[in-house]
Amino acid sequence: METELRKVLLNKINHIVSDGDWDGIVATALLIIYARKNDIEPVIQYPHPRELKNSAFENVVSVEITPTKTKICNSVIFDHHEKVEGHGNVWVFDPNAPSVASLVSEFLDIEFDKNFMDAINAIDQGDWRKTELSQILFKAFQIDPASFPRMEITYRLANYEIDYVISWATERARLFNGIMKIAEKLKENKILLWSKPAIVYFTYQVGKDEGARRLALLDLEEEYDIAISLGIQDRDIFVTGTIATKKDIDLSPLFKELRKMGYNAGGRKNVGGFQAVKELKISKVLDDLKLVVKKVFSEKSFSAELRPEKNAQ
Repeated sequence: METELRKVLLNKINHIVSDGDWDGIVATALLIIYARKNDIEPVIQYPHPRELKNSAFENVVSVEITPTKTKICNSVIFDHHEKVEGHGNVWVFDPNAPSVASLVSEFLDIEFDKNFMDAINAIDQGDWRKTELSQILFKAFQIDPASFPRMEITYRLANYEIDYVISWATERARLFNGIMKIAEKLKENKILLWSKPAIVYFTYQVGKDEGARRLALLDLEEEYDIAISLGIQDRDIFVTGTIATKKDIDLSPLFKELRKMGYNAGGRKNVGGFQAVKELKISKVLDDLKLVVKKVFSEKSFSAELRPEKNAQ
């Protein structure tokens, strides 16, 4: 089965479409290494989440670009979040993999620097403070995800220039303190969406605050049952959202209900994202979220301890 799947992979690996975070970047570098071993130099694409709702992919190798995010068919999809059957796609899927990069490494039998991979696993699991290297890599990315040189770093890693990447990331990470200050402001503006379980949300400006957004979200996950970040652009237009938890709460029903309401939504049990397929005001998205949360979490079905919040709505 695995041999047959690798044959299918080689037929499609000339075009790789990937999520553009550290996990996706390392996974893509590993796929490039595998492609080159078979005399193939693939085209790499890191679509922005805002582009996905109007995109369509066919006969590609995908890294965490799934049918819950965009139209994709007849492709090989690597993921550890959520598997959606159909559309002629073939999946390399393991919900227990600590990262999609580790999944690609194991499936293709490609060894990679252990310390680097451990750092990627820690970052993808939300434990970015785990090692010195995970802190450096996380900070280097979160300073400004929009300007992160994904292509250069991808090819550096594919060429095993790991020392260069670490040195570059160490220098870039020195600018991280400014991002932490913005994250604190985002957290201060949190609003309680639901009391039981305790769910808070905050908004941030897409194209400006993406780096601080994840920091704020990770911190709020420690304090509340569920944390939600909502990215907006001019005129309070919703762009993208993330829902996350560090508690033993399955978020899958939330994504399922959001899909029923017409959103692109998906993820794994503890984290995932959603986007509108048409232009929506943030006020409409909040109304929809309240309906979804009310349907999924009734007072009878959830016994978490009530956490008071001054900004309760």
